[in-house]
Amino acid sequence: MAKLALLGVLALVASPHVVARIPTGDSPGGATAAYGAVWVANDASGTLARIDPATNRVTRRVRLRPGLFSVAHGFGALWAVNYKTGALSRVEPRSGRARSVRVGGVPFDVVAAFGRVWVTAWEAGKLVEVDPRSLRVVRRIAIGPRPTGLHVAGGALWIGFGRSATEIARLDPKSRKIQRVPVGVRAPSWFVSGAPGLSGPARIVAVRPLLDKGYAAVDVEALLPNGSHQQLLALNAPRPQWFRRYWLERPVELPAGTSFSAKYIPLPPTADDPKIQPRFPLQVAIDYVMQ
Repeated sequence: MAKLALLGVLALVASPHVVARIPTGDSPGGATAAYGAVWVANDASGTLARIDPATNRVTRRVRLRPGLFSVAHGFGALWAVNYKTGALSRVEPRSGRARSVRVGGVPFDVVAAFGRVWVTAWEAGKLVEVDPRSLRVVRRIAIGPRPTGLHVAGGALWIGFGRSATEIARLDPKSRKIQRVPVGVRAPSWFVSGAPGLSGPARIVAVRPLLDKGYAAVDVEALLPNGSHQQLLALNAPRPQWFRRYWLERPVELPAGTSFSAKYIPLPPTADDPKIQPRFPLQVAIDYVMQ
């Protein structure tokens, strides 16, 4: 029987740089990208702004109530928490229709995962679990004082804490078992995802740079767990018109835990390079086959 090879893709995003400034509303807070748009919660104006990423323009404002803080997406809807009203709102992305449930305790962050919507209640010290269909509070889990940010990784829910806390919490979504993880710093409140990497051994077969403008050079490297570097692609004076996949002459075998980096050298200020409307955000895609 022939073995089926599945092609995977890792997106390696370049260092952040400002490409547009978009007025969204008074006191913008949390944001999420889903359903063909970017959605921003505006605290003071109490609106959820829909931004078209192709034009960088607000195309709709869903009016809720002042106090919107964090927003997430999942189960076909947008989920926004309001620290002033103590409510979690479910917003239909097409119609803008909203329904709310009171979760109380000054809600701080929200995430949709493992068949539930989860909300941290800062003042109550609880993790509130909500059924996304019935919009009913299923349970309130005593998680510890001042819970803040939420993150999903490794089949678990991770919770940050404010004030004098020096640890985070890991919640098993099946057993609801809580594990404390000391991190050695005060108020570990938020989470960020690290550089994209391989969860298992893989064969790298191609590299696809997506450029927002011309560069003097672009280099893409693999960073192996043993600390060594392996070059995958080197381009001299690439342009955004060079939209193509670069197949490696010899596929590169890499172990689990390998991550990737991209270095972009800008053109000198005097370079005579025509300005082109970017088609993509600056990033590099790595095509691979798991072994």
